[in-house]
Amino acid sequence: MSALEKLIEAKVAEALAEIERARYRGSPTDLRVCTHEVAHACVGWLVGGSPLVEVVIRDDASGEMTNEASARAAVAPAGEDRAAVLERLRADHPEVLRSTLGRQIATCLAGITADERAGHARWTSSISDLAQVDRLAEIAVGRPDRDRFLVPIRAAVKLAVHDAWPLVVELSDLLADERRLPGPFVEAWLEARPEAQSLRSYYSAAFEPVDAAA
Repeated sequence: MSALEKLIEAKVAEALAEIERARYRGSPTDLRVCTHEVAHACVGWLVGGSPLVEVVIRDDASGEMTNEASARAAVAPAGEDRAAVLERLRADHPEVLRSTLGRQIATCLAGITADERAGHARWTSSISDLAQVDRLAEIAVGRPDRDRFLVPIRAAVKLAVHDAWPLVVELSDLLADERRLPGPFVEAWLEARPEAQSLRSYYSAAFEPVDAAA
């Protein structure tokens, strides 16, 4: 194959890929992924969770919400005895541990709850989120009390997604257009909305540690 033929072949492949991307963008699947990821971001902000780094939507039907907690976890060094650290936290600061992990769980559950509100069956991302929720709840209170610990969090997240739904839909449309939203932009966008501020006052208070609120 000549150099010209190789060049033509490459350009045709690029053109076909762009056609597929254009067809996907704005499709029901694309918007579904946007809504799932934006719900993570919105509820995480409402409950006073870890600061948002970015929300990304890709052209392969995948997306990702990254906050500072997940970014730190991704680069955490191996070898540390994390089990011992968690045991000390459970013993010394049980309410703070439950509150912190409760916010993380609420953030995880928000995507699943948004899927259900939009009438979608659970999909691969939801299954991954559920597994993460179970792990976090077990760390917070142990396996025997895990399900009981999750009941009020699930109820709060369902209500939060319902209350914030207009914000989630509007921000999802913006993500579908931009493909990536930096965390500071999303947080500033929410802070500028009076209805979002009101919701945050309510939901962040619900996840305060008991001893800190006393």
